[in-house]
Amino acid sequence: MPTVLLANEIGIGRGHIANLAQVVTHLGKDFSYFAGLYRKAHAEDLRALGVSTFISKGMSFSQSFAQDPLSEGNATWGDYLFGAGLAREDLLRRNLQYWIEKFMRLNPAILVSEYAPIALLAAHVMRASGMDITRIAVGTAFSVPPAHLPEFPILLPDFTRSVRREVDVLAMINRVLAEYNAPPLPSIPALYAVDLALPMAFAQFDPYRKWRAAGDLVLPHQIIAPPRSAQGDEVYFYLSYPIDEPAIWDAICDLPLPRRAFLPVASDEVKNRLRMAGVLVEDGPIPLDHLSSRSRVMVNLAQSGTVQMAARLGLPQIGLPMHLEHSFNGRRAGQKGVMELLERPMRSKQNIINLILRSYHSAAMQACARDFAAELAQESHDTSRSMSAKLAPILARYAAG
Repeated sequence: MPTVLLANEIGIGRGHIANLAQVVTHLGKDFSYFAGLYRKAHAEDLRALGVSTFISKGMSFSQSFAQDPLSEGNATWGDYLFGAGLAREDLLRRNLQYWIEKFMRLNPAILVSEYAPIALLAAHVMRASGMDITRIAVGTAFSVPPAHLPEFPILLPDFTRSVRREVDVLAMINRVLAEYNAPPLPSIPALYAVDLALPMAFAQFDPYRKWRAAGDLVLPHQIIAPPRSAQGDEVYFYLSYPIDEPAIWDAICDLPLPRRAFLPVASDEVKNRLRMAGVLVEDGPIPLDHLSSRSRVMVNLAQSGTVQMAARLGLPQIGLPMHLEHSFNGRRAGQKGVMELLERPMRSKQNIINLILRSYHSAAMQACARDFAAELAQESHDTSRSMSAKLAPILARYAAG
């Protein structure tokens, strides 16, 4: 059977692995699968589908970033990639060679990249050397930009800090590619000049919708529960990142409302503290029909998949964003009246509690959430945007071959 290599080089949330698993599910059982993951977290989700997983070289932010997050840019997707290591020549050389060796050993027919730009560069090198490899890029609309852009655009007016010029990083990347006799990239976005791009988003949440046709998007893959027959009374917290903000935990403990939480990376100490405060802390994600029927408001980090899932369920949301993409998603949801966003400088315990209470009792937010859910349901009728429809030509190619 032809081999599919899955790659993920950076990113904390479970959604990265869920995106890869979605592609595996749709490609089906006529391939053998290997996944190079820089973290072992959630790898069992792929192993359950018959994927052989291994820990691979990943990208990482520098030590200076850990000491001072302002040391890296925050204006564009390029700034994120550069801060994560794409602009560091030593990391690029090391990881590029690593992936080239993996390609030579596994001889994959297909690469599926999810937050894996150096694996995409390695596929670019291998194609130049004659390997017949189909390249698929999957992710959020934010992380799978249009390849024809001359440079990454600034997306939010108050996120404008860049510490590197794209043209300088491009020159460095092309110097490295030349050592492998691979053609130069015309721009950094050209990293995503792949055989099939799978940016998963509803149109409202596409940061590049001025530069991309709506039909190029793939519908988000969550299985949607039936519409809510009754409104729940719980505040549901889904916080999937490591959080070093005591005000958030203090607010959850002191919030005078029924509370339920799924905190996949929180410490046992934090979980036990919340339980002592009366919070129902789940060991895993709750079924969507339970989430829909029990919840009145959802609190999250404004992650792409989570925001769109909750919007599709008709739930009002509170967003506590951690970086640019989260802020972008939250503001787009806010345009529809379904999310209140609380950026980091404003996140005191009392501000968080007050915002949740206001949203919990807001009939206007409930109405907006119902209306937006109906709008997204209508958009979901476009079957040409399904994952299966997008992958059909690739499946046909390998079935014929």
